[in-house]
Amino acid sequence: MKTSHSESQIQDHIDQTLSALSDGAEAFYREPLKKILQELNLSPQNTHRVLEIGAGIGSITDVLSPYPELIATDLNPERVEHLKLRFKDRPNIQAHVWDATQDHENPLTPQCVARGDFDLLVAFNVLEHLADHEQALRNWGRLLKPNGT
Repeated sequence: MKTSHSESQIQDHIDQTLSALSDGAEAFYREPLKKILQELNLSPQNTHRVLEIGAGIGSITDVLSPYPELIATDLNPERVEHLKLRFKDRPNIQAHVWDATQDHENPLTPQCVARGDFDLLVAFNVLEHLADHEQALRNWGRLLKPNGT
C-alpha cells in the first residue's frame, strides 16, 4: 500500500530529525566557533548586537545565546517558529523570518534592524546555498557597524 506524505509532513520529519541531531551539532560547532570569536575579541562583554542569518533549528543560535542581543533569522517560517519556542525563555534572543539575499531598507522591522546596527553578523553554512554570493555579502555588510565583523 502506497502512503502519500505532504510536504509539511516531510518537513516536520526533517525538522524532528535535525532537532534530535542538534545536540551533536552544537557540540561539533561550539568549541571552534568560541575559539574564532575569542581570537577576534568578540566576547559577549564587548559585542552587543548580533545578527544570525540562516539560523535553522538554532544550533549556532545556542552558541551565540550569551550575547546581550541576538536576532536569529531564517527564510523558513516553520524554523523561525521552532526558534521562538526553543528560546522563549531567553529575552535577549529574537527570531524573525527574513530573506537575507534581499537589499531591504529595513530588512526585519524598524525596532529590530537598521543599517549599520550590528557588531557581529554570523551566517554559518549559508553563503554556499545562495545564487549571488557577492550581492549577499554587500547586503550583509551594510548591516554592520563601521568596525563590525
